[in-house]
Amino acid sequence: MIEGEDEMRIDKSTKDKIQFFASLVVLLAGIVLVFVALLLEPVGIIHYSVLSAFGMLLTFVGAVWNLDVKYTFKTEEMRHQMILMDKEKEYKDKCREYGVEEEEIDDTDR
Repeated sequence: MIEGEDEMRIDKSTKDKIQFFASLVVLLAGIVLVFVALLLEPVGIIHYSVLSAFGMLLTFVGAVWNLDVKYTFKTEEMRHQMILMDKEKEYKDKCREYGVEEEEIDDTDR
C-alpha cells in the first residue's frame, strides 16, 4: 500500500455530494448561458452553438445523475437477492434440522 493512501480516499457519501453539486453547477451554468444568449444581440434569438453547448451540458448532467441512480439501484437489487438467498438457505437448513419436507418457495415474492 502506498504511504498516505488512506488519507487520500473519499468516502461514498462525500463523493456523491461532490458529484451532485458539480453537476448542479454545470446545469446552472448551462441555464445562465442560454438566458445570456437570449438577451444579447440579436435579442430573442439564441445561436445554434449556444443551444449545442447547452445540449452537451445537459447530456453531461444527465449521464452523471443517471449513472448514479442506475448503479445505486443495481447494488440494492443485488443486496436484496443475496438476503433472499440467505433466507432460503436458512429455511432449508431448518427443514433438514427438524426433519420436515421442504415446501416450494414461491418466486413471485421476490
